[in-house]
Amino acid sequence: MDQEESRIQAALDVAVRAEALRPKIEAIVARVAQKLRESPDAVLAWEPIPLAFYTAPLPETIRSSWVFILRANTTTGAERHPNSHQHMIRVVRWIRMPVSSWDFTPFALQGIPASGPRPLPPR
Repeated sequence: MDQEESRIQAALDVAVRAEALRPKIEAIVARVAQKLRESPDAVLAWEPIPLAFYTAPLPETIRSSWVFILRANTTTGAERHPNSHQHMIRVVRWIRMPVSSWDFTPFALQGIPASGPRPLPPR
């Protein structure tokens, strides 16, 4: 991870852990979970998080923020976003998901453990 990516990741860590954000995220998570419960055939549900909800400054490259809930024990298939970088934080359970780099190198299974401040692993 280069210095710029480390700076972005550190800023995002501060932004998503702000106490003022927690109740807003929890409300979105509740709505998204309800959408998933109401759609038994859906493998995931989502809702955007308004950037105005964040009290800490976001890196200038951040254009959107989302809550996604994936149904347990399902496969959603590959998502490719070659024109963007994805940053994730797990809020409920430990997950394992395939992650590929922007240059389409083969997917590698990455674990996303409990969230919290910790050193970032090498990529």
